Amino acid sequence: MAGNKNPWRDIPSLLEWLRIELAMAPSTPRTPSVPTPPLLFELARRIQFGIRQYHAIAKDHYTLFGQRISELDSIANLAGTCVEEYRRVNLPGAKSPGGKVPADQRDVWAASLAHRAAKKAGYLTTMAQWHQTAKAKYRSRVPISLFLRRLAEGGHVKGEKLHATPYATIEKIDPYHRQTFVTLDPDDATTGSDEHRNLMGCEFLNYLAGHRFPGASNPDPSFYEWLEYSPFCIGTPGFWGDDAFRNPRTISLAGHDLTHVLVTPSKLVAEQVISAPGVWTTLNTSLLPASNKGPPGAAAFVWDADCNLYLHSHGLDGFVHTSAKQGKKIRCSGMLVAVNGIVTYMSNQSGHYEPNAESIYNFGKWLHARRCVLSQAIVEITRGTGPLRGRIQFPAFLDFCRGRGFPGPVGLSYPQ
Repeated sequence: MAGNKNPWRDIPSLLEWLRIELAMAPSTPRTPSVPTPPLLFELARRIQFGIRQYHAIAKDHYTLFGQRISELDSIANLAGTCVEEYRRVNLPGAKSPGGKVPADQRDVWAASLAHRAAKKAGYLTTMAQWHQTAKAKYRSRVPISLFLRRLAEGGHVKGEKLHATPYATIEKIDPYHRQTFVTLDPDDATTGSDEHRNLMGCEFLNYLAGHRFPGASNPDPSFYEWLEYSPFCIGTPGFWGDDAFRNPRTISLAGHDLTHVLVTPSKLVAEQVISAPGVWTTLNTSLLPASNKGPPGAAAFVWDADCNLYLHSHGLDGFVHTSAKQGKKIRCSGMLVAVNGIVTYMSNQSGHYEPNAESIYNFGKWLHARRCVLSQAIVEITRGTGPLRGRIQFPAFLDFCRGRGFPGPVGLSYPQ
């Protein structure tokens, strides 16, 4: 059944399933031919009843997720038994070359139903746990709107610390880290300035605007409860529903082989935290897998709240700036080039944290105090206006920032 790659995709409605059943074709029976066993008719009836019972439960209340999970487990077991019984008396079916269509073999659809029910049960289990532990402001429409709009207003920059920007924060909150790309007006939604850059972002803006789907019953659902009635979660692509909602981009937050950098006097040295911990070599960013932004040989950097420095290949396996610290507050992020342990280029190119010129100034001063920046290194400011935008040599950048009254970091550590 189409959509099994997405665990949030719900099982078909009863109407969908009846249409599929009417069009299903049996595979070539085994020889000698035997009558269709009564058990198959009984299983078909019970599967239909289970689907009816499941869809009768309200979808947008996480307190009812347990009931839905029980029904899904039962449907998965029934469908699995149906597959076994069908193949006992028929040759196994095979889906059409172009993908499953309603006329495929009965066991193909039953196996897919079992798989889809099991994945949806796992998804609901994860989301039920999230609702039990998530902060209250993340579980209600008005509080999360106010919180994200404060970030959009500039609330993601507090002193020397940077909070993830609104859309990166939504990714961090989501247990499945689906990219919900939006830009929000700092004031409110009535100005029409909110924008979405992907379908998940479009759905989030509909949620903030208070849109209600047919069948919805929760007056104040979380975004993930609300999604349960969205095309994002319902329908069978290829048979019914919108294929455009399949396979949204997700962000990996674990298991990535980060480059951990130590700022020693006059040189940066690095280790790979997973593949070669404790093996320190002089840092050359050109030896890392290529990033999808920045100049050739650049790597993404994250300077965290405790002054630890990490590098990674931006965009590799969906890994972005917020991935390194799982969306936690940091001091600066951007792109960096280092040759033989010396930084030759740095920028504040990071849409997930949007560091300003002062953030990159603090980072540059911190490195410069250990003589780890080339005297003619290039600083590129990708956010900002006027003289502090574009490329500038490092000494001139320092002078200009001092002239603007940037205090620079004081007393920051160099973790070892």
